[in-house]
Amino acid sequence: MTTRDFDPALIRTWLFGPGMPGAAQQAMGASQAAALVVDLEDSTPSALRAQARAGLAELMPQWRTKGILTAVRINSLESDGLEDLRVAMQAGGPVPCRTSRSIFYWSLPLPGLV
Repeated sequence: MTTRDFDPALIRTWLFGPGMPGAAQQAMGASQAAALVVDLEDSTPSALRAQARAGLAELMPQWRTKGILTAVRINSLESDGLEDLRVAMQAGGPVPCRTSRSIFYWSLPLPGLV
C-alpha cells in the first residue's frame, strides 16, 4: 500500500486498542485486522498518556516492519493532541487523516522504508 492508493474507506477491519503497552497491544499485533489503531484518546486515561506516548517509539516500528497498517488516534488539538501528533510523527511513517470525529495519524508500511 502506498500513500497514493491509501483510502481509509476501504479498510474492512479496524482494531482499536489502548495506548498503554501490554497484553492488549500484543494481541492487536497478532490479530488479522486490516488496520490497528492505538487510541490515545478514549482508551488511555489522561494520567497515563505520557507513558503511552513513550511506548509508540517502539511499537509503531515493530508493527510497521511486519507490514501492518497502523494509526494513532490522537486527542483534540485543543488539549494534548499536538503532543500526541508530535510523538506519533516521530514514531512512524506519516500520513495524517481526519475523519468526521477523530484525527488519526497513519504509519504506512511503505516499500523501501521498512
